Amino acid sequence: MLAVEAPESWLGSLLATGCEIAAINDVEYFVLAGPEASCASLGLACRRLATSHAFHSASMEQAITPINLASPALAKGNGIRLISNRNGRWFDETDRSDAGYWGEHTRRPVQYHWGIVPLLSTLRAPILIEVGPGRALTSLLLRRTDLEPARLLSSLPHPQERKTDHKVLLKSLGTLWTQGVTIDWARLHDGHEPKRTALPTYPFERTRHWLDRPAGGSMYSAPREDALVFTRGDGPNGGSVMRCELHERLWFLDEHRIFEGDAVLPGTGCLELVRQMTCSGPPISPAQ
Repeated sequence: MLAVEAPESWLGSLLATGCEIAAINDVEYFVLAGPEASCASLGLACRRLATSHAFHSASMEQAITPINLASPALAKGNGIRLISNRNGRWFDETDRSDAGYWGEHTRRPVQYHWGIVPLLSTLRAPILIEVGPGRALTSLLLRRTDLEPARLLSSLPHPQERKTDHKVLLKSLGTLWTQGVTIDWARLHDGHEPKRTALPTYPFERTRHWLDRPAGGSMYSAPREDALVFTRGDGPNGGSVMRCELHERLWFLDEHRIFEGDAVLPGTGCLELVRQMTCSGPPISPAQ
């Protein structure tokens, strides 16, 4: 069996070699089954699959009858909804009552690509777990724009991965838990008492961001409302003048000194002059 990447228009050429299409995994991704020489003569980029038989091809003809004899046990089900790989639709009672369904399923191509369509159209934001070694099926789904990569999980490592089965399984379980799936932890531990692991504590480093209080015991040398003294007086042409007197001992002036060290009124102080002008005395006309 060979995994092949080829345009759909090449299907006729693929079948003419004597190979059979054993699986349709995507629009341009197929699995071929048949004589090795026939498949190798295609001249396409391909990868040989580690399988014991050429499944879903004519090589499985002799297995159809024994599989059909065992179909009553397979047809019982367990309440979990299935997708039929024989036709790419939901597995229904018609399929369940078909005595030759499983034998024909072994012989006909796997409609994986078309089976994903009803699954995604029925379920909202599904989480898909590949049951078996590696990520062959989930890798095919990474090309889809309607599936988040974080919702594609593996249950077992790839044969070339240097990870234990247990580690990969626990990682997938942790991902499921973070996405809101309820995990049966008691069944996972299977009677073994889990141990609590102490994690490193967070090094909470205290950093002060408060202004230090001056030596006088107060942030201001005078009561807050008198820290800035505003005086309103008469101006030219019947207008008004608001004056602000700054004391050298005010704590914030050191940040507003220019040239020879003279203190200037901060921008917020200019706004306060306007506010004081409008809050004290009669209303001011535009001319003033």
